[in-house]
Amino acid sequence: MKAERKYLLSDGGVTATYTFLQPNALRDAYMISTLLHLYNRDVPEETKMLVRRYRRETEFGVGYGVKKPNLEETFYASYILRDKAVISFVKSFESNGGFAKQPGGYPPYLEDTYYATSTLSLLSQRYSNPRTAEFIASLQNANGGFRRSIHGGISTLEDSYYAVEVLRRLEFR
Repeated sequence: MKAERKYLLSDGGVTATYTFLQPNALRDAYMISTLLHLYNRDVPEETKMLVRRYRRETEFGVGYGVKKPNLEETFYASYILRDKAVISFVKSFESNGGFAKQPGGYPPYLEDTYYATSTLSLLSQRYSNPRTAEFIASLQNANGGFRRSIHGGISTLEDSYYAVEVLRRLEFR
């Protein structure tokens, strides 16, 4: 690493990338669980117990969240626990072919649509709303990439990944 770093410094410096994500117990447990699955290891019961602490009853069903239940953290928990009790909660976020930040909300966002469809897929729930493909198509920019919102924005690699994964998961029969 030192040799590589010296090489980079001699070419004008090192480019740093920063992340502004806050620490999150559910995301961290998800990442650890993903690594364990790659090595065919079971998730320790202590990790599952930690995740269960963030289970929240809402008027829309069961969700997971460090502060309040949301689609992203419900996905992380679902990956570990496979808790089918979250299905009605996840579906309550559906909005105009996508999924919004809150139940009954608007507008839909690409990342929420990704987390919702990923959770439903994890729980073996078939999802086949034709409006979802239309929603995703409306997010494509002229450069071929995807943005997160119907209200405009730049294409990002992350959003393009979310778009392709959602389209891949849609099931039309």
